[in-house]
Amino acid sequence: MNIYLFNILLILIYGIYCRILRFSVRKTGMVLYSLGGLQLLLVSVLRSTEVGGDLKNYLPTFQNIANHSWNGLIQDFGFEPGYVLLNKICSVFSDDDFILLFACGIICVPLYINFLRHNSRIPYLSLLLFIGMGFYTSTLSMLRQAIAIAIVINGLPYIEKRQFGRFLCTVLLGASFHFTALIFLILYPISRIKIGWGYFAIVLSGAALLSLTIGRSVLAFMINRLYSLYEGNEVRGEGYTMLFFLIAVTAFGLFVRSRIPLNERKQQDIFYHMMILACGLQFLSLQFSLFARIILYFSSALMVFVPNTISMIKPAGPKAVMHLVWIGFIFFYFTTAIIGPNSSGIVPYTFFWE
Repeated sequence: MNIYLFNILLILIYGIYCRILRFSVRKTGMVLYSLGGLQLLLVSVLRSTEVGGDLKNYLPTFQNIANHSWNGLIQDFGFEPGYVLLNKICSVFSDDDFILLFACGIICVPLYINFLRHNSRIPYLSLLLFIGMGFYTSTLSMLRQAIAIAIVINGLPYIEKRQFGRFLCTVLLGASFHFTALIFLILYPISRIKIGWGYFAIVLSGAALLSLTIGRSVLAFMINRLYSLYEGNEVRGEGYTMLFFLIAVTAFGLFVRSRIPLNERKQQDIFYHMMILACGLQFLSLQFSLFARIILYFSSALMVFVPNTISMIKPAGPKAVMHLVWIGFIFFYFTTAIIGPNSSGIVPYTFFWE
C-alpha cells in the first residue's frame, strides 16, 4: 500500500479506537496528534532525497552553502536569509543531504500539528485533510515555503488578540524562509471586516474582474520574481475545479455560521477570512497555476474550517453523513489530484537507506 494512504488509514483507525473507548475530546486529540504527528514526522525525516520534486533545486544549493564560508553567506545566495542560515547550520553537523531534510521535517510537521491541536474540533478529520489535501506532501518538496506557511499560521492567535507587533514578527520570521509569507499581513486589517455574504460576493467579483483585466501582467511579474526557479512550469487556465471547491466549502460555512456561539465567533472568523481570501486569490491562479502556491497560506484554513463547520451541525444523522462524505472525498482527491499527477514528486516513496 502507498505509504501516504497507509498513514491516512492509521489515523482513521486511531479515530475509531478513541470513539469506541469513549475518550474525551482532550484525550482524543492527545492520542491522534501524538500518534499521527509521530508517524508523519517519521515519513518526512526518513525519506530519501528522491522524494520531493523541488529537491533538485534545493539539494545542490545546500552543498554550495555547506562549502561556502560564513563571510558574505547571505549576499551570495538568492534565497531568503532564514533558509540560507538553516542550510549553513545543518551543514555544521553534516554535509549529507539527509540532514537538511531531517531539519525541515522537524520544523514543519510539529508546527502544523500545533496549529491543528489549538484550533480543530475534530482532530482525526484535520489530520486527514492535512495529508489528503496536499498540505503535508507539500512539506516534502516545497521546503522554503512549507516552513514559511507552518510559521505564519501559528501566528493567528495574535490577530485575535490584536497583538500586531507579535503577528508582524511571526510573519517576518516566515518571510525569512519565503518572501511570499508577507502576503499574510493582509489578514490583520481584513480581520476587522464583518463576515457576511456581501463581503464574500465583493471579494469574488473584485478578484474575477482583476483576473480578467490586469491580473495576467501583474502575476507574470510576481511569478518571475518569486518563482524564477520554476520558469517554464507556468500554466494558464487551470484551477477551475479548486475554485468551485473553495467557493462551495466557504458558502457552506457561511450557511452554518449562525450556529457558532457568539463568544467563539472571533476565533472562527479568522478562518472565514482565510477561506474567502483563498477563493478570491484562486481566481488569479487561473492565469498562472504557480500562483496556487501563494494561495496555500490561506487555503490551509481548510484543515480547521471544515471540521469546525461540521461540528456545528446538530442532528447526529446529517453530521455522520458529512463525516463519511469528507472521508470519501479526501481519499478520492488525494489519489486523483495529489498522487495521480505526482506534481510534487512524492511517489514512489523510498527511505534514505534504500
